[in-house]
Amino acid sequence: RAARFLAFVVKRLDGQGRVVISELNGGSGALVYARDDLIGAVFVEPADDGRAAEIRWVRNPEKLVGLSSTAVTPSFPGEDRSKNP
Repeated sequence: RAARFLAFVVKRLDGQGRVVISELNGGSGALVYARDDLIGAVFVEPADDGRAAEIRWVRNPEKLVGLSSTAVTPSFPGEDRSKNP
């Protein structure tokens, strides 16, 4: 369900969006970009059975500032980063 939600969000960005799977706050998550702008972060809290127990979507620009200044490098689907990490 989380992947379907992210696919829906990216589709609504008219081909200008991308999702970067990241570790956020020590857990699984994703950063959502529109062009080169970070527009959201999705945090996934796992349940004991491995499913997502809770999904949090953060869009507050003040909270995203800390994430956008980290060493996370956005990548485009199909991009080969092995030659230029």
